[in-house]
Amino acid sequence: MMEINKAILENYLVDLYVQMSVSADIENLTQVRNMAFGVIQFCSRNGIIENCEHNKYIVTLNDTYAKLWIELKYPK
Repeated sequence: MMEINKAILENYLVDLYVQMSVSADIENLTQVRNMAFGVIQFCSRNGIIENCEHNKYIVTLNDTYAKLWIELKYPK
């Protein structure tokens, strides 16, 4: 059951990363990032993912957010 939940989480996060990549402004980007963060926190607190997995997801989320935020803030 845990593997199914992890697969669902990963699919949902992929969808959120896609939404982040097509965000038109920083506000929308931040809202989508916050949704992803909330899902990761929920899964961590309910034992769906372990602490090391939680950290991996948060680092990936923050890296993705930072790159996209810079692209929106300073367009070429």
